[in-house]
Amino acid sequence: SSHLGARNFGTSSFALKQANRVKHLRVTRGISHMDELTEEQMQIVKEVFGEYDKSGDLESIKKSDVAAAMAKLAQGFSAAEVEELKTDGGGMVTFETFAEAYALKLR
Repeated sequence: SSHLGARNFGTSSFALKQANRVKHLRVTRGISHMDELTEEQMQIVKEVFGEYDKSGDLESIKKSDVAAAMAKLAQGFSAAEVEELKTDGGGMVTFETFAEAYALKLR
């Protein structure tokens, strides 16, 4: 007989996809984790983001630059994780979304 209780999915690809989906939902539903970043971490995030922000106003960067920017922050971001990030409609990722994704990656 099979038991339908709690399942342990370990590190299967299913479990990883589910974990990423939960992180994505947190970002898109407005639950902020940016306040978990220290002042020093936030300053570093601003500096790295600014390197890719062509307008210089810390507003947004190209979605295609997110993986490189995260790599500078020592956080590997897969193509799938980048693809799930919310954009502004023009293929740009806002500073808030970027910083939120970084904070979630540190958890």
